[in-house]
Amino acid sequence: MFLVNELYRVGFSVRAGLRDSASIPLFPSGVETVVADVRDGQKVKDAAVGCNAVVHLAAKVHAIYEHGANDDYETINVAGTRHVLEAAVASGARRVVFVSTVKVFGESTQGCVDETSPPNPRTPYGWSKWRAEQLVSTYAQSRRLTSVSLRLPMVYGPTTKGNLYRLIAAIDRGWFPSLPCISTVRSMLYVKNFVLAVVAALTSEILPRSMYVVTDEKPLLCDGSL
Repeated sequence: MFLVNELYRVGFSVRAGLRDSASIPLFPSGVETVVADVRDGQKVKDAAVGCNAVVHLAAKVHAIYEHGANDDYETINVAGTRHVLEAAVASGARRVVFVSTVKVFGESTQGCVDETSPPNPRTPYGWSKWRAEQLVSTYAQSRRLTSVSLRLPMVYGPTTKGNLYRLIAAIDRGWFPSLPCISTVRSMLYVKNFVLAVVAALTSEILPRSMYVVTDEKPLLCDGSL
């Protein structure tokens, strides 16, 4: 929602693709909405008609305990990305922005991780996003698309979902867990900074890299300071 609103505010003609019609966000009146599950290649193609650029955010996200999740990672994250890329090519789009994850680097790393760090996915989710990134790069090379993958850490901001939201809600109720001070430094990403990154990826004349790690300016330290 934040992304759609900002793209519309800065002057883009925006068509938002939704998985279903059960809960359509309250977008500005000038935003067009279409229902198109990424698993349905034809509907995705229909949704992309006339688009000059495509931002692909749809994904099956990381799930530790969920029956059948591995199949979803394949059909949504990998095959779904292929459908989006085919739709972009069919529509004549010139740019694709793909939202990926730092899970492509693995579950634990040593030192500072940046764009030069090798991929080392260790989970079905991480592998599916890595394979999707490779699809994006392959289509860019063979179909004359300009593309970029944005690897994101944990994104935070106004929401009603996720562990971070539940932690904030618990603190609001007066319950604050005792957290140990550890040496780990972890990057996070405020949702509005993510939006700025996508806008930059859409409007930059040149994208020197095929992939960027997107984070807030400074990582969170163990005492919560910046």
